[in-house]
Amino acid sequence: LDYRIEATNQRAFAKAFAGDPQFYIPPVVASSPKVVITEWMDGRKLSEIIASGTEDERNICAHALLEVTISAPYRCGLLHVDTHPGNFMLLDDGRFGVMDFGACAVHEGGLPRATGPILRLARDEKWEEMTTYLRQEGFIPAGATVSHDEINAYLLPYIEPLRHKSFHFSRKWLQGIAATAADIRSEQFAAQFKTGRQLNLPANYLMMFRVLGGLVGIAAQLDATIKYAEIVDKWVPGFHEDPASPTTAGTA
Repeated sequence: LDYRIEATNQRAFAKAFAGDPQFYIPPVVASSPKVVITEWMDGRKLSEIIASGTEDERNICAHALLEVTISAPYRCGLLHVDTHPGNFMLLDDGRFGVMDFGACAVHEGGLPRATGPILRLARDEKWEEMTTYLRQEGFIPAGATVSHDEINAYLLPYIEPLRHKSFHFSRKWLQGIAATAADIRSEQFAAQFKTGRQLNLPANYLMMFRVLGGLVGIAAQLDATIKYAEIVDKWVPGFHEDPASPTTAGTA
């Protein structure tokens, strides 16, 4: 619990987002091992927007939350991994405020290079190419066999929103996926269970998938409709198109 680490993370975020009209990260005033002091923010926490925000406010906050999180690795080399509604705020001037940088993952240069191509190929159901990427990146261990249907079922919560120009994240949608996964008799659960045992999660992708799951959950709490695919396309290289073939991507 060395707050100098959190202060270093926050300073990097504040520098990268300084002057941004959409986002605000309060600058650090001073820090020591047990104390960090930052500038003050006034506004409503995301938890309040979830409970009583208007439809526009909920959509704006969901969009901002996703964009600030996904863009940060490309803007400052860090991923904010504490995706809790209490760590985000809608300021009085309309900007989206971010706090609590104690938990950050280092992603210098952005998210892992195959993130965009994998998401794009899964979205487009180009399973052969995607499987090649997954093997190269270490998701599928040598000798393991995973079917295309199993991979699709396993990735569905992350991929389905990318298949629409705008997607409505709702509790009902999320509960439907959870209910299917919880039904041990269902074909999808069997696929997910089997795939989960076959697939490996490389360390450099671990926090990314954890955060992505958290973002999907908060967007569902907000009952928000946003252009999720547009945000990913804007910030993640290779999601729109990838000139490198899967066989050369590992050395690009």
